Amino acid sequence: MTDTKIKRFEEIAQILCRCEQLKTDILSYSGKNVQIYREVFTTELLGRTNVYFFQLYVLQLCMVLHKKEHHHLRTLATDLLNDPNTNWHNVNSKSQVTNILFSLQAIEDRIVPTLKGLRDKFIAHRDVDRELEQATLTYTDAWGVLAELQEIYNIINHHAFGKTLLFETLMDREPSELRHLARYSSVWARLRPEFAKPHDGLLRDIIYLIRGKIPPNQ
Repeated sequence: MTDTKIKRFEEIAQILCRCEQLKTDILSYSGKNVQIYREVFTTELLGRTNVYFFQLYVLQLCMVLHKKEHHHLRTLATDLLNDPNTNWHNVNSKSQVTNILFSLQAIEDRIVPTLKGLRDKFIAHRDVDRELEQATLTYTDAWGVLAELQEIYNIINHHAFGKTLLFETLMDREPSELRHLARYSSVWARLRPEFAKPHDGLLRDIIYLIRGKIPPNQ
């Protein structure tokens, strides 16, 4: 087995890890935490960021599932099957990976037309109906495809390399920045009525900082 094939296989793992991270970030924006959800969707910047995350997620899936991509998982699995130097884990490994090709083909037949449509019409170009195009892939479907790919990757990884990855435990924490934003918003809401009043000491300094000003004597 060549180093190039091993490197490509490892790069596919990195792509799937990025997808897991993007999924975690998007879910953090989606309402699991009511306070954070309120802040995100009343903030244009974070609202746009959520859309951009999903677009990037679609592009990453295309890299693994579209047959013309360099990191097409089914092509690499086929290369491993045809490589006489592949060190299979056991006598049944090759047949197990062969069966996986049919599962990958079924996933591609089901989802690639949608992903390609989103990529070509919604992300790569600014079509008039781009919002309608986005609605053709739900979060549920997007997460489901990722879970299938992660499982398939690990089956191939186990039989060809004797390894597995726990994708879901790599990126299971919401971004701390969103928690900080929600806390800042709560503090700001509580202190806003105090802005017009004279204050000294720490409270005065905090009010200055919230206003974007430098506290006196600093």
